[in-house]
Amino acid sequence: MITLTNGDVGTVMILAQVVLCRNLAAVPTAKQIIIEAELNVIFHHSLEAWTTTVLPPTWPFSGVLSGGDDAVLAYSPLPSETSPSWSNRRIHGAGVTAILPLSIKPVNTQIYLTGSYDDHFRVLSVPGSSGSGSAHQKQPQILHENNLEGGVWRLKQIAENTIQTIKEVRYTVMVLVSCMYAGAKIVELSLLLEDEGRGGVWDSKVVATFSEHESMCYACDVQRLADEAEEGMRTILSCSFYDKRLCLWKWNDRK
Repeated sequence: MITLTNGDVGTVMILAQVVLCRNLAAVPTAKQIIIEAELNVIFHHSLEAWTTTVLPPTWPFSGVLSGGDDAVLAYSPLPSETSPSWSNRRIHGAGVTAILPLSIKPVNTQIYLTGSYDDHFRVLSVPGSSGSGSAHQKQPQILHENNLEGGVWRLKQIAENTIQTIKEVRYTVMVLVSCMYAGAKIVELSLLLEDEGRGGVWDSKVVATFSEHESMCYACDVQRLADEAEEGMRTILSCSFYDKRLCLWKWNDRK
């Protein structure tokens, strides 16, 4: 997935464009390999396109979500999809820099997280359906937001958990966040469902912060499975921009 600085969106981002690449082929020459493909611009941001994501196959519609420096969050359907496209400039107070779909689907709703230069981590929903396109004409809705005191540049899901009792169900998702000048943070996002799944209360809190970077923290990744020999410790890598620093640190997801 590529995003472009000129404002367009697709599986490749070139400047502001989101560009869908098809019929990709590698053509070897004497000195280099040339990549050839059909390029189809599916969305054009007015400023740099910072992030794109292809919707999970479990969602009832397919397409690409993109975010740009113009504060626009956009949905662009794939060519085979009948649902209409949409774009929204009102939810985010600055550029949209991260999009992370989640597998939680309460009340037949598709859930995803976004990050922005406005320092906020948001939970958004797009009403789902059994396949009809009418439900996708509605704009995304904010279910929850939290100011992380730093531009939310990237989001990475670490783990998820479900606890069910007779009266309620609680979903929990742990998210690793690259917060630019605020360092790296781990956020616990939770959804409490009561009364047979109708409604729900969202909440989030920062459970860990790594602040050793002396510049903008631009990327993080995490060990996929906890180390049982170290009682649940996970190894995390984070890096920052101007100081060219790569840091390795550990976090225990059982505390």
